[in-house]
Amino acid sequence: NEWPLAHWVELAKRLQAQGYRLVLPYFGERELQRAQAVASQAGLPSDSLFAPGPLSVLAERMAHAYGVIGLDTGLSHLAVALNRRHVQLFSQPRIHRAGPQGGLHQKAVGGEQAPTLDEVWQAWTQVCQA
Repeated sequence: NEWPLAHWVELAKRLQAQGYRLVLPYFGERELQRAQAVASQAGLPSDSLFAPGPLSVLAERMAHAYGVIGLDTGLSHLAVALNRRHVQLFSQPRIHRAGPQGGLHQKAVGGEQAPTLDEVWQAWTQVCQA
């Protein structure tokens, strides 16, 4: 599962313009490089990158987050378990069996193909209003 880098950058810019403080967690060198690219291109502060180490550290930080936007990964499922506002992005057809269900404050987008930036933004707006 991946979402285009340009979409992440534009989403980060939109969120930052709305006053959100973004945190980009990463695990490993590949994710670090991608998070650095998003942060750099979106003009995020250097402390936006977060290498959580143990899962418990990430869970504690996420428990205090306003919301989470992420791919269909363990981190997104953790956001659902923590009952955070959440938009989960899918680029595979398993959205209906793996995405968050039942709460207006959590939404899955995408499916057969990755969602557009506008679809993700609309979903974020909806979960924030719930």
